[in-house]
Amino acid sequence: MLPDLRTIILVLVITLFISAIASFFLLLPKGIDVSLWHKPISTTS
Repeated sequence: MLPDLRTIILVLVITLFISAIASFFLLLPKGIDVSLWHKPISTTS
């Protein structure tokens, strides 16, 4: 028995949403966190 098409779309949208937020928060500290919080959070050379 296959799940609903709406359920599949909902899961895909949620997965894409979570991955987009995760990549956003992973890429954000490289440029903005230091100037926002004035703390060397990301210490990548």
